[in-house]
Amino acid sequence: MVLFLTSYDYDSYGNLIGEEISHKLCYIPTSYEYYHEVYGQHGFKTELINISPKKDGLPDDNFINRIYNLINDRNQTAALVKSNFHIGKIYYLIR
Repeated sequence: MVLFLTSYDYDSYGNLIGEEISHKLCYIPTSYEYYHEVYGQHGFKTELINISPKKDGLPDDNFINRIYNLINDRNQTAALVKSNFHIGKIYYLIR
């Protein structure tokens, strides 16, 4: 599982989330400025820390509990990874 926790207006020169999807790993990001445009609109699923230009900050207890449950439920994690990899094959030609 990879955590990708950034500020809202983060702009990178890589594709960490895409790499995790292609390597069949679970990823946990923030809802940074381009997350929906690049991943969310295609149906990729994950636990997401909702942030905005006015609300960068730490995850709340609810989010922490959801991540704890995801880490401890291998079936749930495997289902997310499988689904995201399948979507990645469709939209990003992952082989």
